[in-house]
Amino acid sequence: MDPISPISPTTHNYYSKLTAHDHSLPPKLAEQLKDVFSHLEQMHKETGYAHPNPLNLTRDFEHFDHSLTAFLTEVNHNPNRGYEKQIKDQFESLHNTFLEDLSEIKQGGEALRDVLYDPQKLQSFLETASRESLTALGNHAHTFATHLNMTFKLN
Repeated sequence: MDPISPISPTTHNYYSKLTAHDHSLPPKLAEQLKDVFSHLEQMHKETGYAHPNPLNLTRDFEHFDHSLTAFLTEVNHNPNRGYEKQIKDQFESLHNTFLEDLSEIKQGGEALRDVLYDPQKLQSFLETASRESLTALGNHAHTFATHLNMTFKLN
């Protein structure tokens, strides 16, 4: 019995045609990811003030979360499953790194990552956070934004 040779992915329409260095996004996805980027940069800017406003940071996180959800929903609607998987894998890798960084910011036994999706707990956490913790938050947000920009060529 002859071994079956592998079928080239290029013969199937459902495989992604992106190369490892081609991460350009369709306009709608690019705009949504730019929105995520801008909320991250706003967090970085807010934490740079002498007295960061916890309410503003909480709102920035909420807007970030809504933008993130819109982006991932749009990615999921892409008919090219290979393309969808590549974009999601790249994004989730960067996002998971950001979340891990946030888990290192702790206060009273709680990590920032653990309170992100509860606005009241988040605001309370941010109101009592040290200056060092807020600076770390801003730096992590900026690093995530920078990596998104480099990976997906947002500019």
